Amino acid sequence: MKKYFILLALAASFGVTAGEIKDGFDKMWGYWFAKDSKGTCRFNAKEGLTAPGSADMIFAEGHKSGASAMLLKRFPVEAGKTYRIKCMVRNKTPQLKCTANLAVQAFKKGKFFASVLSTAKLPVEKDWRMLAGDFTVPEGVDQVQILPAGNADAGAVLQFDDFSMEAIDPSKEFKDPFDYDSWGFWRSAEAKVVRDLDSKEGNKAPGAAQIKVLEGNGKNKVGSLLKHFPVKPGKEYTFVVFVKSQGLSPESTLALNIQGQSAKKRFLGTGVQGTKIKAEECREWKRMVFTFHVPDSGKWKEAGYVLVTLGTGGSVPGCAWFDDFEFFCSSEE
Repeated sequence: MKKYFILLALAASFGVTAGEIKDGFDKMWGYWFAKDSKGTCRFNAKEGLTAPGSADMIFAEGHKSGASAMLLKRFPVEAGKTYRIKCMVRNKTPQLKCTANLAVQAFKKGKFFASVLSTAKLPVEKDWRMLAGDFTVPEGVDQVQILPAGNADAGAVLQFDDFSMEAIDPSKEFKDPFDYDSWGFWRSAEAKVVRDLDSKEGNKAPGAAQIKVLEGNGKNKVGSLLKHFPVKPGKEYTFVVFVKSQGLSPESTLALNIQGQSAKKRFLGTGVQGTKIKAEECREWKRMVFTFHVPDSGKWKEAGYVLVTLGTGGSVPGCAWFDDFEFFCSSEE
């Protein structure tokens, strides 16, 4: 099941305030290598992004290409709170292919409870890039295990640094300029659609999420960014995003949709609600707004979250950008 595993004494972590945690990898984390993978993780006292001190994930000779490895460490959390985690990573061997992602596991009184976050696997090159994601702590959970993970070719070295975790309140206001990668990605079966973070394009400043529709994509095949947001039945919420398209068919649309989910993020069968705009109407940046009152009856009365999707598709190659997303409760308190 495992290749290497180090379990560290974690008691020192539990004294840290759950509201904000910063960890420069100046203390060794545990690590785990999957089956068919070979390598090790070690503390690097000489190198780091903002200060000396980081963690090197080393994929040894004989490692199966694409097999995964991960660092791991537990931190205290408060049930019901939403946290944002961030971590910087770079590829010290840019001639070799590497991807990285962040995952979070929840624990109740020391026992595994559920996986609460797994971000998209993003390509990592020689320059530092940020991995990030948000998660809400289920009832009864008092610890989370943070898993900065990598997939790479044999001989590759990934360097991780500047981990942080802070409590946020997305139910009041959430602004995401897409300068970090906290959104997941879904695409139709056999869709030739990919996502990326465009560091040059943007609405107000460089940095926007991009969905590319490639040659040979089917007419009804789409790709969507996705993210969960907490809601309460009986409240009204507003979703805002700026969009732009290039090359897509005039009939193609860019859509902002939501679906209701339970407190455990299970679909409730509410159907899809949202708004859309034709690609030809947003060749320059345009603001999309959708306001929705969550019913306190029917299927929606069990809603604890909405799954927000931002997507596009079509048979004509091109791309769409999404930037400056906002989510807030627009009901009177």
